[in-house]
Amino acid sequence: MIKAKEDLYMKKMAEHQIVSILKETEAGIPVKELCRKYAIL
Repeated sequence: MIKAKEDLYMKKMAEHQIVSILKETEAGIPVKELCRKYAIL
């Protein structure tokens, strides 16, 4: 069931958005903060 929710959410994000978020983590922004910023569960 959880997998289905993850799949549904990921379809809402474009590849460039995901890449942008990953670059922010590489820049040192904490993952917890990014999860809040982008409403990632």
